Amino acid sequence: MKNRINVTCLKLSILGSLLLVVFPMNSQVGVGTTTPKTALDIDGALSYRIGSSPATITVVNGNNNSLSLGGTVYSFYRISGATSAFNINGIIPISGVDGQIVTLVNESNQSAGQEIMYITHNSALETATSNRILAPNGQDLMIRGKYATVTLRYNSFNSRWEVLNNFNKVETWYTSFSMLNNSVATITLANQGITPTSGVTMSLCDVTGLTAAQKNNIQIEYLETQTDQFKFRVRNGNGGSPKSLVYAIMLYK
Repeated sequence: MKNRINVTCLKLSILGSLLLVVFPMNSQVGVGTTTPKTALDIDGALSYRIGSSPATITVVNGNNNSLSLGGTVYSFYRISGATSAFNINGIIPISGVDGQIVTLVNESNQSAGQEIMYITHNSALETATSNRILAPNGQDLMIRGKYATVTLRYNSFNSRWEVLNNFNKVETWYTSFSMLNNSVATITLANQGITPTSGVTMSLCDVTGLTAAQKNNIQIEYLETQTDQFKFRVRNGNGGSPKSLVYAIMLYK
């Protein structure tokens, strides 16, 4: 007598096996928790290893295109090799990736205080457009200082890397001075570590007692950085008695 196969049981068995395979793929995964609330829910610390080598991207002075993340891709890389300012124009992402995250730390061998890494916005020098980087406000981003970092995330919709955040050494300077109305004053402030390539922004932070029209008559005509100092010139186009002005200088080194 031939053995008979219960077709109904066989169908249920196959269906059950498929459910076992499909269900985990659509479920939420918890690490350190049995009640995950998101696709990946971690109760504890998250580590991004740099590898035993460690993971390093070697760059050259000037422009760097289509940088490789190596055979084994990590999320944290040391940047080394350059001896002067350099530009990162493009990085090769994992094929078909969306959301890949890479953190770069500037460990280039430049002169102390001169460790400058530029993240170039949508650089035309990077011929592989999908390797390009979108920087905030469409402006090249200066990452200045030894061990300063920048984190990038790949956006498959834009087919570009995008800057998530960056950490630079930032110093805030305040200086106050009095100047006559209807006059021009040139101010020079000394600070070791400032170079001709330092990025500086400046704004008027105390205009107590001035009307909107009077504020508009006070203008910062120029601001420049030099070795160990920066200089700016202010024009006060108001009439009447002298005004005490206080300026805030944000120095990015």
